[in-house]
Amino acid sequence: MKALCASGGIPRRAHNNHQTFRSAFSLYNRSMDHHTVAAVSITGTCLDVLGSLYLAYDLLGGQHGPLRLLTRAVTYSVVFGIGYGLGLGLFFGIASGIATGITLSIEFNRAARGLDHYSLPWEAVFSAIRAFGFGAGLYRILGLGFAITFAILITVGQVLAYTRGMRPAILPQPLSVAPSSITWTTPGPLRFAWGW
Repeated sequence: MKALCASGGIPRRAHNNHQTFRSAFSLYNRSMDHHTVAAVSITGTCLDVLGSLYLAYDLLGGQHGPLRLLTRAVTYSVVFGIGYGLGLGLFFGIASGIATGITLSIEFNRAARGLDHYSLPWEAVFSAIRAFGFGAGLYRILGLGFAITFAILITVGQVLAYTRGMRPAILPQPLSVAPSSITWTTPGPLRFAWGW
């Protein structure tokens, strides 16, 4: 008769198999840190929220529904945050992505409703918010002096672009003349690039 283990009357051979299983399971758990599980869980939850936002957007009127602005803000923030974050780090991506996504969604939402652009003081506020997001992201990378200087310069540049008619929500106009008679149009894009 097999000797019984002291813990609970399990035969020694079965008890050894249980220990082997437990040690293998323990090695598996060591490779999957609880922080990794939490990060995957939070990412999945955020994607669930984003999917439900799109579903609610569709169910509550689509293009003219109440979630239009929120959907734009979340989408632009995620897209810009990932784009900036890949090149300049997670913190920069979060700070600049949120600032850029929210302000651009507000401006694009107004243009999509067929309304005229915001007044210059409001556009300056949007520029300052975007510049603050960039400055906050750059602070951890390059220091406070550079972040403040860059935020001021980018705000001034964007406001100058706004005064010249260069806005994020510029709608392309159809050509009313033949392409051969189009005048030189490069100064506009150069001013746009200089202001941004």
